[in-house]
Amino acid sequence: MGTLSLNWVNPVAVLGLTFLAVFLECNVRSFRLLAGAQLDLLAPIMVYVAMTEGIFMVSLTSAVGGVLIDSLSGNPLGISVLPLLTTGLVVHHLRDLALQDEWVSRCIAGACAGPAIPLMTVLSLLGAGRHPHLGWWSLWQWLVVTVTSGLMVPILFGIMEKVKQALNYQPQPALAFRPDREIKRSRN
Repeated sequence: MGTLSLNWVNPVAVLGLTFLAVFLECNVRSFRLLAGAQLDLLAPIMVYVAMTEGIFMVSLTSAVGGVLIDSLSGNPLGISVLPLLTTGLVVHHLRDLALQDEWVSRCIAGACAGPAIPLMTVLSLLGAGRHPHLGWWSLWQWLVVTVTSGLMVPILFGIMEKVKQALNYQPQPALAFRPDREIKRSRN
């Protein structure tokens, strides 16, 4: 009988985390009242997915996250998908150049992806003929998103590592002998 493969655990956990992130962004207002900017959790998720998964998961996460966040915001439906996808593909393409296991490189990737997604979203809105509310306060919000995205990526890696350990089978240590071997003992 073959071994049971649990390749579905990480994708389901990532998509569940994406749903939870959009829910928290839209319903938790304490950070917005304290910092003056909305906490962006999709950028760290995109960095995590781009560094650990394949292009299919990057595309799926950007589509699900973009449609979910647009359905709960004033943006046209689907306008956030392309910035999320572009950021995910760039990080995925450059992931071999980064030291993926170092928290500093994770922070830098998050700090670069965090402001890139809102910037591309604003450019997409302007290209679509929309007029987003921009001003000097937008620079502060952009800075807050940069810092929080940079700090959230290592935290997200830690959370997802704990989820993987909890839900995946742990490898068994190798035995010193084969279990089907018969040991013959004699008194010679």
